[in-house]
Amino acid sequence: MKNFGQNMQKNGLREKVKQLRKITFPILGIDLSSGKIENRDSRSKIHGGVIIKCFNCGKIEKKKKRRDRNLKYCSRKCYQENKSKPYVAPKSKRCSRCKRIKKIDEFYFGEEGKNKRWKHEAACKKCRDRYSYEWRIKNPEKYKQMVRRSAQKCRIEVLTHYSHGIPKCSCCGEREIKFLQIDHINGGGSKDRKKNKVRGGQPFYYFLKRNNYPKGFQVLCANCNLAKWSYGQCPHKQ
Repeated sequence: MKNFGQNMQKNGLREKVKQLRKITFPILGIDLSSGKIENRDSRSKIHGGVIIKCFNCGKIEKKKKRRDRNLKYCSRKCYQENKSKPYVAPKSKRCSRCKRIKKIDEFYFGEEGKNKRWKHEAACKKCRDRYSYEWRIKNPEKYKQMVRRSAQKCRIEVLTHYSHGIPKCSCCGEREIKFLQIDHINGGGSKDRKKNKVRGGQPFYYFLKRNNYPKGFQVLCANCNLAKWSYGQCPHKQ
């Protein structure tokens, strides 16, 4: 490292780096040659890292870690204040992919980030659909695994809700998830599905979750459900 520093001094690279810093950072009000930030204590020296402008209060701050993911806020307090603010949708927005300014209706509205805050996505609908279609073609196996995982998660959530806790059969108490099914308490399952235009199986579980778990359903195992459909009543209740 000493030889490297001596070579830099001989070639005059340090002076060139200082000149470049003076040219590139006057917009932020930072003089990197002196190592100080305006309106800050003199102890806050810049020895490397990332310089950011706080998204909440607008202060200029230095991040120690170069690969810090949270590069929008100067402190935890500003992050919590901005998180507590209600989301206000703008009239228009610039797409992160096609770089065009479009109306806010042309963006999907959903959960984003680790905090799962509801807001409009960065890419517009056309760019988002094109990207997802291309990704599905390039990664068919990953897409199948992702669909299976989401379907299994949705099924467990629906069974847990209608079991009021641990998923189990309301008739015999069977707890094996592979055997459990959703049953219409008053019957007429095919008519109900035709009325709502929903297929049986996994699409029906998505329908129940999407409609906030309507009443009139229970959890039964495959044996109890088949016996109820065939004989009108499960043998366990006779």
